[in-house]
Amino acid sequence: MIDTGTYVYYNKSYHLEKSYFFKVLGIKPKSYIGQTITRIHDYYFKNSCLLIKDYKKYYKKEYSSFIDYLEKKHNLFQHEIVKLKKHKAYYSEKQYTEKFRAGELLNDDLEDNVISENILKIISKEKSSFEEFDLYED
Repeated sequence: MIDTGTYVYYNKSYHLEKSYFFKVLGIKPKSYIGQTITRIHDYYFKNSCLLIKDYKKYYKKEYSSFIDYLEKKHNLFQHEIVKLKKHKAYYSEKQYTEKFRAGELLNDDLEDNVISENILKIISKEKSSFEEFDLYED
């Protein structure tokens, strides 16, 4: 995941689905923590757009290639572009409204914030199996 401050760029996979978050963290969607996870998820991934689709629909005539489009329109560096898979690369504008302040939970001190820590592990795929997550680890 590439976070530029205003936009988030990522390769879509099942690891980023809300249902995956609930399953891995072992929480119920309608609970308070489920609603918080939903708000954090929506903060990053709601209303995402497929980059290649936007390029072909709106910018193909303006930019000579998809890479040129990513460099010039989205101000991404070459090392960031390499991480994006052409047909799975999405971007989303972060939701900066009071309703979506839940994204700030991830900016808290991660040593003390177990929820944030585990969500970031899911997003970055540092942990591969469900058994490795312990919400109550010291």
